[in-house]
Parts: sequence; C-alpha cells; structure tokens
Amino acid sequence: MPRDKFELRREMRARRKAWVEHIGAAGASQAAIGLQDLALNLPEIGATRIWGGYNAGGSELDPLPLTATTRWTGAVSGRPWFADRSSAMLFRQFDGPQEPGPFGLQPGATSPVLEPDTVLVPLVAVDLRGNRLGQGGGHYDRALALLREHRRVIAVGIAWECQLIEEVPVEPWDQPLDFIATPERIIRVAK
Repeated sequence: MPRDKFELRREMRARRKAWVEHIGAAGASQAAIGLQDLALNLPEIGATRIWGGYNAGGSELDPLPLTATTRWTGAVSGRPWFADRSSAMLFRQFDGPQEPGPFGLQPGATSPVLEPDTVLVPLVAVDLRGNRLGQGGGHYDRALALLREHRRVIAVGIAWECQLIEEVPVEPWDQPLDFIATPERIIRVAK
C-alpha cells in the first residue's frame, strides 16, 4: 500500500469506483439502506438529535438513507455549507431548496446553522483505529475540531468495506472517528 497520501488517494478512489461498478446501482442503493438499519441499533447514534451529513458524489456511499431517519425520530439534518472555497465549513439545515456552492449543491444561505451531535464523514480510506483519509481539503477535520471544543460530537466514517486498510497516514490535526459504518457492520473505534 502506498504511504504517500496523493498516491493512496488515487489508488483508493480507483478501488472504491471498481467496487461500486461491481455491485451496480441497485446494490449501492440497497447497501445505503442497510446502513441505516445497522447504525440505528447503536444507542449513541440512534439518540442523535442533529445530524451533519454530506452529499455523496461519484462512488461514495450515500448517507442520505441514514439521515432520513429524521422523519420519524424528530431529528434535524444538516449538510455542509461554504461561503467560498477557502471559508470554514458550516452545517446548515437540509430540508429546503439547495443552491450552488463552491463544491456543488448546498443548503441555502438562509437555512439555520446547526451544531450536529453526530457527523457522518465521507472518506477515501480508513483504518480500524479511526484514522481517515479524506479528499485533502481538511474541511471535516477543522469543522469537527471546532464542534468538539464545546461538547462531545460523534464522528462516523461512512465507507465501503473495500476502503478499510491497515494504516492511514495521520497528521496532528486529523480528527479521529468514533465509529466506522459500512453496509456490512458498524465498527466501534477503540480509544
């Protein structure tokens, strides 16, 4: 496995893409729904009142079915919002119209800002110690660090099984995950 982050990202994106092509659109959709059943059986996640999610792109595992539980639990769901490409990532309520943002569609600028209890985190690769390799912008690490200054915030890495690797290179500013959720299992990260 390459140790250089750039090379590791390239390899892991190709692995993820090949996996999703192998299972097809129907398999990917079923996997995302199965993720919901697994995660909601964990008291720490099932008790979430405010979710922070993301809009899946390409071959990322879609967290939308998991955050859709807001319909029957009374929780609120948020998605990333950016003023521009260099601004801090905020979570804004995700229940109304979306608007174009610097990284794609995002909640409207007038949607309420949220402080999630649980943040569903996209990733390119993850290890069993809860270290994740993201897209390289550091947005989730910075947002988690700010949220965690005030209170406990659960970070759940959303991954296909093929994204689990032996070791992810770690930087001092990287925020660890509390759980890793795949369609097959939920892994509680040992602290």
